[in-house]
Amino acid sequence: YDRLTGVKVWSAGNHDASYAAPRIETLGGVEQLLVFNGLGLTSYFIPSGKELWNFPWTNDPKVNVAQPIRLSETELFIGSGYGTGSAVVQATITAGQWNANSDWTTRESLQMKLKFNDAVLHDGFIYGLDEGILVCLNPNTRKRVWKRGRYGYGQLLLIGDVILVLSESGEAVLVAASPNGHQELAQFQALDSKTWNHPVYVGGLLLVRNGEEAACYDLR
Repeated sequence: YDRLTGVKVWSAGNHDASYAAPRIETLGGVEQLLVFNGLGLTSYFIPSGKELWNFPWTNDPKVNVAQPIRLSETELFIGSGYGTGSAVVQATITAGQWNANSDWTTRESLQMKLKFNDAVLHDGFIYGLDEGILVCLNPNTRKRVWKRGRYGYGQLLLIGDVILVLSESGEAVLVAASPNGHQELAQFQALDSKTWNHPVYVGGLLLVRNGEEAACYDLR
């Protein structure tokens, strides 16, 4: 849509819907719109809505929620729950033709099953909740570095060199973003009931909420 007039510029796509928000990334020097739909990851050319490429990736309930993570000019990391796992997708263009494939998935070893929890990238390592347990994954070696810390289906937020975990039970936990092992730096009870929502951190203030309450904490 034209944001000033409200006129529809284009519409495209007929894949099953899911829960991940669309995002814009630049791959192969081309700015494109990525949609992690119920059947896989699809890229669209922003000016026209033309589909550039599609990478099939789904599960029984057709639920893909976690945001894709851009690793390089050609690579994206994706993960899903319900026994699915994760993959590194290579999106390349040759003679005007796009191709998307993967030389590595973890459907067999299921190293990071992101049910509806976003992962984060820091210094070349990916951190995410594998069915509620925090995992550090090296996408270059395709190997898990460590797995520890049961936080349930919470959410992660990267703040500098620290991962803020807002656990399913409402705890705010600070974990070192390091491949050297799981290290909790601090924790406190931020909310009193089941929490699936993303936290927000701005200007030293942490904002959290769930279906029953909201709170703001001064972390300065």
